[in-house]
Amino acid sequence: MLYPYALAQNDNIDANLNFVKLVDVINGNNSFLVPAMFSAIGSSMYGNWKGVTDKYVPLEFSPDGTNLYFGWVRCDVAADGSSMTIKDYAYNTVEGQGMFAGQGNPTGIGNTVQTQHFNVYGYEGVANIFVNDGNIDGTSVTVTNMIGQTMVKQVITDRNTKIDLNNFGKGIYMVTINRGDEVFSKKISFR
Repeated sequence: MLYPYALAQNDNIDANLNFVKLVDVINGNNSFLVPAMFSAIGSSMYGNWKGVTDKYVPLEFSPDGTNLYFGWVRCDVAADGSSMTIKDYAYNTVEGQGMFAGQGNPTGIGNTVQTQHFNVYGYEGVANIFVNDGNIDGTSVTVTNMIGQTMVKQVITDRNTKIDLNNFGKGIYMVTINRGDEVFSKKISFR
């Protein structure tokens, strides 16, 4: 079973770690064996993650398919393995340069208070945002990609707002609407 590392704060994250590669997770039927954070085969096999607090998953990624970057995601996993909380994450913007677990300027995930006052859906590269109660005073929207880069940040000036994301390419985006202490986040995908 391929379990991700559960690193402690300040553990080194660089090319010396044995990262799971795509070729490592393809089985003989050309289907994927997904690395498990906390899954069980039988009652005793939970890898590195059952019941841990403030451990780090090291990341190695290549947004352009050539240059490698390193980062981390800090997580907790319930003692019974039933849930996982992603607390924050960060990555080194310098290509090929490692970092320590917990190092950098982490992007906080935090607890999100979901509200029924907003709705978001994506269609043909456009994020469609609706302020259901019509109150747009002090309302803003932020769209980030899956590595935490802000693609769009703007004040909402209409209860029905469209944001064209086609210039940023296909992928998964997180749309977050803020109004006072209300926060609504939804993931949208364009393929």
